Amino acid sequence: MFLLKMGSFFTTLIGAFKGMKHRSRFIDKLTFQKYNAGFKPNRTPYDWLNRDEKEVDKYVDDEYCGGMFTVAFWKAFFHELQTINRNYELIPKNLPIFIASGSKCAVGNYGKDISKLYEKYQKIQIKDLQFKLYDQARHEILLELCKEEVRSDFVNWFVRHLPK
Repeated sequence: MFLLKMGSFFTTLIGAFKGMKHRSRFIDKLTFQKYNAGFKPNRTPYDWLNRDEKEVDKYVDDEYCGGMFTVAFWKAFFHELQTINRNYELIPKNLPIFIASGSKCAVGNYGKDISKLYEKYQKIQIKDLQFKLYDQARHEILLELCKEEVRSDFVNWFVRHLPK
């Protein structure tokens, strides 16, 4: 929660001086740029996304990927994450939830934060809860080397939850 509050503080401050449409290198460094640190040597700034170099190259080559978000985006993002983190008790207990991530996803703190989320959902007694970490997979699990397993797991989960 502290980091989210700091993010909100910095986006408010930067927005006041530079405007909410400003694209801040400082905020970008605080968020996305740290993710690549765990993957050395780096071939691209986006190695954290995927083990499949072809998929990373597609991302790098896509003009709509890899850009910097505005201060307004980050302000809203940090605000909404704080709201979510304060309101777990509002999640319906009968809502089916499937939490899935790569064990090497830097965004999920290499499985640690995802595991904590699962434990939090267990603690608030979500009745239909499934959790899976895909070994060695990074952030884009639907495009990862294990994508067939991931897709199969998701399809099977959805089929089990379709109305009878």
